[in-house]
Amino acid sequence: DRSHGGAAAAADGPSQDDESMNVLAQLQTTFCYLEASEKRFFDTADLCAAYKDYDGQPVNTSLQMDVDEFLTILFDKLETALKRTPQKTLLKEVFGGEHAHQVIGKSGGCTHTSERTESFFALQVDVKGKRSVLEGLSAYVEGEMLEGDNKYWCEECGKHVDALKRCCVGRLPTNLIVHLKRFDFDYDLMKKIKVNDHCEVPMTIDMWPFTKEGRAELDAAAQDAAQGDVDMDGADSVAADQSRAPSPKPAPSAACPPGYGYELKGVLVHTGTADSGHYYSYIKERRPLPGRQRPRWFHFNDTMVEAFDERELPRCTFGGMEPITHWDPVQNKHVQRWQQKSFSAYMLFYERIDDERTAAAAAPLAPTASVVPPMPESIHESVWRENTQFFHDRHTFDETYFVFTYDLCRHMIEWRTGSGAAGTPGAGATAMDACPTDVVTEEATAGGGGDAAEESLHLGLVLGTTFFVETLAHAKDKRMVPQWADLLQRGYARSARSCTWFMRQVAHERTWLRQLLLSCTIPEMRSHFAALVIHVVRALRPHELASYPRVAGARAAGAAAGAGEKAAAG
Repeated sequence: DRSHGGAAAAADGPSQDDESMNVLAQLQTTFCYLEASEKRFFDTADLCAAYKDYDGQPVNTSLQMDVDEFLTILFDKLETALKRTPQKTLLKEVFGGEHAHQVIGKSGGCTHTSERTESFFALQVDVKGKRSVLEGLSAYVEGEMLEGDNKYWCEECGKHVDALKRCCVGRLPTNLIVHLKRFDFDYDLMKKIKVNDHCEVPMTIDMWPFTKEGRAELDAAAQDAAQGDVDMDGADSVAADQSRAPSPKPAPSAACPPGYGYELKGVLVHTGTADSGHYYSYIKERRPLPGRQRPRWFHFNDTMVEAFDERELPRCTFGGMEPITHWDPVQNKHVQRWQQKSFSAYMLFYERIDDERTAAAAAPLAPTASVVPPMPESIHESVWRENTQFFHDRHTFDETYFVFTYDLCRHMIEWRTGSGAAGTPGAGATAMDACPTDVVTEEATAGGGGDAAEESLHLGLVLGTTFFVETLAHAKDKRMVPQWADLLQRGYARSARSCTWFMRQVAHERTWLRQLLLSCTIPEMRSHFAALVIHVVRALRPHELASYPRVAGARAAGAAAGAGEKAAAG
């Protein structure tokens, strides 16, 4: 059972709360596996089955879905589930921020501010025509003037006044998610398009100029500077002009105030078009592993996880144009042209820079240290059951083990058949071939095998055939299959006893035939096993023919008839 918790289903089916708790439990399981599993990736099939759409149906993984929409639904389900736990506000504490929608009076002596707050989990930033994310954030807080027929009614002043309407960040989250608006609607073409414009993503970002307090301080500084540059006679006219001007764009600060700095920790990339595509991620380690000075970046793409060079982030995430080379039949040569990249950053994940926490995170993780709270016992047991099986499989299907087993079986099958004398390694023999003769002889004699070479041959064929069928046939790397098939055929050609064992094994272990001749999807493996069966039957036929009198008699009569015909012809 991988669900690990959740309320029992009601008689008429699971409630929305039950479904949300199941999603929370599966998400907890997912992160526990990502933390403690030894595998390269984690299968999210159970999480996808728990994630229901608005109709209560499991998410269809074959359908395209915008990741921003997916994130909104996921956070909604998690908030619903967390209400039934002591961590009711956990999601808001980690990812939650607030927009501050402001209307600020700018004329007629009105300086009143009307403000409305709105919570958010991700900032929406335009990228069309923007050179960088910072430029998109500047546009986000720039706002617009309400004047003329569109003047703002100030309730405190009781009149219409010119006003600045804008949105800025009222409260910053601990972890800032920035959604880059890469999809737009083209009203000329009347269809949805993807914006592939080049947009730089900063590794660190100072959010102070985009906050409510930052905007207020910048506005005050701009107004003071404007008033100080004019004489008293022109002060009124300049102030009037200043009141009608939009709020100044933020200038980069020399030093980021504490609590406003953020560092890039992850990038979600979309590749494709507005109608279809694929998502993958670049994620930075939270702490460097022992022996490393700084955290590394990794590329996560379905089941593939690999180290990634941080210097490649601009090329792989900024979008824009890239050169490609193609063959021009007119010029009869390869030519270069530029085309838009189909891959670009779609969602950015920043973490607030905390001096104390940053210093702790920069220190390499001690081998016995842990920064993760203990996981539930049931999940821990499940993870380590899979880890144990994974370790077993990894060592079983290790290439070194394959070579060792092949050398061992080859030594046993070809023992005393080299160019040297009995028990002496022949030319080109490996170190394994130098195994002392008395060891094999003693083992064989103790087992009642008689001749040591025959016993060694038989045991080598039994071991080799079992390995060939039950291990090598299930391995991903099948480069050694032809070698093994040739070795076994040469061995069975010299041992009627081993051929008899093989036929009895095939008769009793019917899974061998079913798996390797019917279920196996690798043509090469099926072909080699079928050839081995036919080879053993042919090798065994002369020794078993006497056991079937009618067949032997018919064969003898045929031979006699042939001899008579030859004599008559002579």
